Amino acid sequence: MWKVMLVHPEIMDAEQPTWEILKLIIQAQYQITAIGIVVLIAIAVIIIGINWIGAQRKVKKISRELNAKMNSITEELQKTKDEIQNMVKLISKIELSLLIRSGRLGGVPAEEKEIIKNDILDFLTQIKMPKEEQEIVLDEWNKFIIFDYVNCILGGPTIPIDVSKDEMNQWKQLRRRGINDYPKPDELTTFLQRCSFLTDKRKELIEDYKYFIKNKKHRRPEEWNNRDNWGVLVKNDS
Repeated sequence: MWKVMLVHPEIMDAEQPTWEILKLIIQAQYQITAIGIVVLIAIAVIIIGINWIGAQRKVKKISRELNAKMNSITEELQKTKDEIQNMVKLISKIELSLLIRSGRLGGVPAEEKEIIKNDILDFLTQIKMPKEEQEIVLDEWNKFIIFDYVNCILGGPTIPIDVSKDEMNQWKQLRRRGINDYPKPDELTTFLQRCSFLTDKRKELIEDYKYFIKNKKHRRPEEWNNRDNWGVLVKNDS
């Protein structure tokens, strides 16, 4: 039809109304096409937006699930770590207890015991066991050290010389108090002074004893290692 119009333009004049209608139809088609394109773009944008929102929700859901999983794993790891530390604490406590109980006056030398104890504490520090937990491990160890201080200050395995029956009974009572009810330094001072056993040497030993109770370490390690030779209680000895 277009070719006929171009070859015979008179037809266009003859059919002027028809030409106007065609122009309107063409214009309408353009408008419809433009609107269609806009609509398609809008639909595409909406689809993309919906997909984006869905993707965001999925990402958030996955993120929450991952966080929950990581928290669960972290809790399990912490629980496992605590269980391992508790086991190590128990084993260390038993080992130190057996060590300190074995031949306190003889057997394993005091220097070697200290080396073993320090090695255990170094290991507990390496696994990041808190200091307060390490103190629990050392609890029985320290009680026996205190017991030995009392025992050795009172003459160790020897019996006091030249004492009355009453003084001997007091001496026995102090020695029998045990590791959970040990005599305090002031009690030892009072007894030794009353019985004329309180020499300068014994005063210094009691100061060592006080220092250990407070600080859980020896004031004079070399003197502690020599405790087997602190000697028998003798009135007015020097």
